[in-house]
Amino acid sequence: GVVDRVFSNAISPQLCELVLESLEIRDVCSKLDINFNHYLDLILHFFSKFVSDSSVSNGMLEVFFKILNRYMLPAVVETSKNDSSDSSSDEEMQVEKVSFNFDCLEQLFVKCANGNTYQNTSYLAYLLIVKFNKSVIQTSPLRWLSFNPHFMRWSWQHVISQRASNSLNTGPTLSISRMSEGKGLSNKDYQQIVPAITVFCSLFYEHLRSSHDGDIISNALMFNVSELQKMCATCRDISVYLTKMDLIAIQPESAPGLRSAFTSRHISVPGSLAELDSRLVLAARDWVSCWSALTGLTRELYKRDTRLDIVDTRNEWLVSSNLQNITRDTVGVFIDPIAVPNLSLNTVKELSLLRRIPFIVPFSERVSIFHLILEEDAQQVRGGHAGWSQSGTVKATIRREFLYEDAFAQLNESVAPNLKQRLTVQLVNYSGLDEAGVDGGGLFREFLTSFLKEAFNPNRGFFAETDGRLHPNPTARHLYPDFQKHFFFIGRLLGKAVYEKLLVDIPLASYFLEKLLGGHADINHLRSLEPDLYRNILSLRTFSDSDLRAMCLYFTVSDSVLGDTKTIELKPGGSAIQVTRSNLIEYIHLMADYWLNRKIRVAFRNFAEGFYSVVPVEWLDMFSYSEFQSLLSGSETDIDIADLKENTVYQGRYSENHPTIVLFWQVVDEMTPEQHRKLLAFVTSTDRTPLLGFKSLLPLFAIHSAGEEDRLPTASTCMNLLKLPEFSDKETLKKRLTYVIESEAGFELS
Repeated sequence: GVVDRVFSNAISPQLCELVLESLEIRDVCSKLDINFNHYLDLILHFFSKFVSDSSVSNGMLEVFFKILNRYMLPAVVETSKNDSSDSSSDEEMQVEKVSFNFDCLEQLFVKCANGNTYQNTSYLAYLLIVKFNKSVIQTSPLRWLSFNPHFMRWSWQHVISQRASNSLNTGPTLSISRMSEGKGLSNKDYQQIVPAITVFCSLFYEHLRSSHDGDIISNALMFNVSELQKMCATCRDISVYLTKMDLIAIQPESAPGLRSAFTSRHISVPGSLAELDSRLVLAARDWVSCWSALTGLTRELYKRDTRLDIVDTRNEWLVSSNLQNITRDTVGVFIDPIAVPNLSLNTVKELSLLRRIPFIVPFSERVSIFHLILEEDAQQVRGGHAGWSQSGTVKATIRREFLYEDAFAQLNESVAPNLKQRLTVQLVNYSGLDEAGVDGGGLFREFLTSFLKEAFNPNRGFFAETDGRLHPNPTARHLYPDFQKHFFFIGRLLGKAVYEKLLVDIPLASYFLEKLLGGHADINHLRSLEPDLYRNILSLRTFSDSDLRAMCLYFTVSDSVLGDTKTIELKPGGSAIQVTRSNLIEYIHLMADYWLNRKIRVAFRNFAEGFYSVVPVEWLDMFSYSEFQSLLSGSETDIDIADLKENTVYQGRYSENHPTIVLFWQVVDEMTPEQHRKLLAFVTSTDRTPLLGFKSLLPLFAIHSAGEEDRLPTASTCMNLLKLPEFSDKETLKKRLTYVIESEAGFELS
């Protein structure tokens, strides 16, 4: 009777809710001996008719959702618990019942969407997303919506075509345009646009994560490249707008929950947040869900752009951010959020930008902020001495002949628990004699550079190489019984290099970098590991169902380790599940997951734990995987000699116009790019250009007069100092300088 009156619009949402809340449906079903699951089928049938009615208001849809939430979704859990009498079949029974209930909901979405009542469908999806957060998107009903091209295209148009209220008679009339330009909307407008943004961004993010890069290149996606370009710009602008709005980045003391949500690495919204402002109808949870979905999609679009160049240039992502409030006094929030309790409003906004959409800030600015974090942490660890002081020093004596073995024995976690402390090294040459030189930082840099080259050398067995890029070797676990300790140790030392801003020439595979940043390696990264498998597995998408069945593929993978081939199931019972058109996408993603994640899970986990013990993953959130590679190795371009010359200082008798200095730069200009790297390594112990140019090299590159020309040039790497004799002719200077940089004799030369 209530349902009939709802359909005839003879009952208000409030009265409908009141009547249905007073009914104990389960008790009624029990007394009348009605099967509760059959009742759910019946009520969903009525609700599908109800939601398909385009005249039904949002208020009534909210009532419907409350009923759905009370009587159907909790029943998924309760019925599985009540009926679990046989432990051997519990799991199978629970999965069947969850699938049953969500299948009903999916049928509801299918009927509504096919009936073109997209607005009701969208709002119901919004209520589900806000109630259950992102987890509900993985369920079949919303996942089905995310792959419905008609609904998704309508959903995007619904976002970009909404008009602002007539009362806002200045500026653009479209809501999305006003937000892009930083102009406000009325409460009524926000109530319309926020659900629309939340639904589209949540669903399209899920769609993108399940799509392959090739779909975008071939325009097989539901949006073509031109449309994606506009989407990138719009999502970027609205993300900045929402982040900078006072109603989100409010004073910390006003809503501690929101402050935590917008400055922490992962979005986590407390369940009992108050509304941001009494004038706003939308609650905090609505705003955070919208902001999280929008920035999440913006990040995913940027990731695709880094691989596919969707937009014309990377600079198109940049926004005039002007991060004035992130200084040495505030970067402590990255190290210990509790230690900086009174962040200003503008600081919270800027932190939010860095956490969620860092790519709108130029790379050089983010590197500077990252270096501030490192320096602040080093000061705290070393008792106020961020530089190369003697405070808290870890010492090691390393034989060049057994460089890896000695380092592993003397610098493992049990001997040196905190590698953030200063590390000094005494190197021993191949003759067993201590090498000359006191470690003021240069010896350490040379040791660490040499160690990492040795540790990542494929011949040692810990890492393998594909197309010149390194990644964990799955066979290492069979070569080294204690392989976990070695991967942890190598991770620590690479973290130490990053912590000390030491650039090392270690090219890592993109999937490995993505995982190290806390991301997920998927099918799009498989080509960086197994290019042939990547091409072959994607070619399966062109096969018909009969062709796939004829291939007799199952959810298994054959893997060979040291000559021993094993068949491994990609999912429980996979050996009995044949690959068909209906489950092909799942098979492709599970196959990629095996090679990229499962096969190296233990090795990677230990490597990452070692790395994070020195450089926490939270500090790296502001970089993409390609930028992270630059952070490790610097620019892959040739050394800019003009920049080096401009930032060189002269000591002793030398000046910029001294005859020997004039000859020196003439010789350097004639060197090959490889010789330039060797010269830089000879003087600074690293052959990589500083990320922010030679102006950021500390101390600056220096040349000191070293007396008569009957000597060879030498260097003090801890001071980045070249000791150059006063050569009077160009040929002698060229011959002797070339000799010392090609000899690679380290400190023995001095």
